[in-house]
Amino acid sequence: MLLYLRHDWDRLCNEDLSFLDLGIGIVTGEVALGSIGTASVRDFTAIGTPVNLANAFQAAARNGKRILIDQTTWNAVQDLVADAEGPTAFELRKPGQEVGVKFRRYELKQLKPEIPVRVFVSHSHEDRDFANTLAQQLNRCGIETWYSPANIIPADDYIESIRDGLMKSDWVIVLVSSHSSKSDWVRAEVNTASKDPRFRSRILPVKLDDSDPALISHEIATIQAVDGQAAPNLGDKIRDLLILREKDLRSNALGFEHA
Repeated sequence: MLLYLRHDWDRLCNEDLSFLDLGIGIVTGEVALGSIGTASVRDFTAIGTPVNLANAFQAAARNGKRILIDQTTWNAVQDLVADAEGPTAFELRKPGQEVGVKFRRYELKQLKPEIPVRVFVSHSHEDRDFANTLAQQLNRCGIETWYSPANIIPADDYIESIRDGLMKSDWVIVLVSSHSSKSDWVRAEVNTASKDPRFRSRILPVKLDDSDPALISHEIATIQAVDGQAAPNLGDKIRDLLILREKDLRSNALGFEHA
């Protein structure tokens, strides 16, 4: 997040903001949250040791240290972290206090490449068997799928259900075939996704035959498609491809070149 902010500052601001040195402190714990004070002076705030510790971590997140977290937070996120330093001892003191309370502190340096949690599979009902098989393969790879009619409850509004499915998804997979190229529903799903900024460069056509993706939407005509007929382990291939493309998209957004 800080790198995204730095990139946007450099791109959008006339002022030189290179002097800014920002960091984040994250602490997990119970706090008192609410309107606190007297009848004449009240303020909505949070109080407690986690608040003070997070504030101290944030103040210490300088000179290259960007994200500092406590032990409880580390326990919750360590499986997502590729590189970190710690634990190191951190002493929290109140003003004027000679002896403070020691806590464990971790510095997060890099997260693991993010695996898309859920993909929206746009397909014709005549390709349902293929969609079911693909969904099973992706589920075994740790990727959930959303597709009709599996995720639409009878009597639900179809359009609203599609929009809801897109809102819960990270990527859109379009099964391109002679059937889907004639489907108004598939065309509507793809056009809806194409207009959503979240899916910019996150739509993946999968070709089941020689049909032209442009017959569904010109928005996906120039996107490199996956051959769904030639891949024996299609779910694994799509997972690896999505991870690679997600990493490229994040690197490009930061102005970095993908190594």
